[in-house]
Amino acid sequence: MASPGQLVELISETLGVPRATVALHDRNLAEAGLRKMGGRGPSAAIMDSVDAANLLTAVVAAPINGPAIVSSAETCELYSSLRRSKESQGRWRDTKIPTAATFPSNHTFREALIGLIDAAREGEFADTRARNWLLQVSILAPFPYAKIAFPAIDIEMNYGDAVPEEKEHQWRWYSARVNKFGAGDLGQTRWFTTLTIRKIGLLLGKLPAASARRASQLSAVEQRRRHAS
Repeated sequence: MASPGQLVELISETLGVPRATVALHDRNLAEAGLRKMGGRGPSAAIMDSVDAANLLTAVVAAPINGPAIVSSAETCELYSSLRRSKESQGRWRDTKIPTAATFPSNHTFREALIGLIDAAREGEFADTRARNWLLQVSILAPFPYAKIAFPAIDIEMNYGDAVPEEKEHQWRWYSARVNKFGAGDLGQTRWFTTLTIRKIGLLLGKLPAASARRASQLSAVEQRRRHAS
C-alpha cells in the first residue's frame, strides 16, 4: 500500500523530476477528481494503479510550453483517452504478459498503462531477463500521441491519430493540428521503461482478487472522468 506522498516521492526519484513539480501535478489531479482523496497520516488515501497511471501521464506529458503545471488534469485526460491505433504492430498476447493479453482491441492508453502496472503488481515482470518484458513507453507532443514498444520482439502499440500515409492528406492533417493545439515548430518525445513500471508495482503491492480488482478500477476511472468533466 502507498500514500500519495510515497507515490510522488517514487515517481520523482525514478524519473528524475523535482519532487515539488510532481507534488503540484498530484495536487491538481486530486482537485480534478483524478486521484483519490484522503486525510493525512493513517487516514491518507491509498493509491491504486489508476492513481499511479494518471500521475505518471500528467508528469511525462506535461507541455513543453505554457502553464505546464496548472494543466495537469487536462493533459492527463488528453493522453489517457487516446485509443489504440490501427497502425499498431503486433499483438498484446505475444508479449507473454498475462494481464496485457486481456486488453480489448479498442483500449485506451490509460487502460494499457493501468494494465501494465497491474502486471507488475502481480509479479509478471519479475524475470527482468525476459526479452519480451523490456518495454519503453513514449509520449509525444505537441500533437497527442503515445507508444508502448517492445523493441526486442518488434511489437509497438500506438495510441492516437497517426499521420496519414497519403502525402496529399498530410499537410491538411498537420495544419489542422497546429491550429487545434496551438503548436509551433517544436516537438518532443519523452519516455520511460520497464524500470518505472516495476518500481510502481512494488510500491503499490499485491492486487486484491482479480474480479473485484477490475470492477473497482473501471469504476474508479469512470467516476473520475465524470468528476473532471
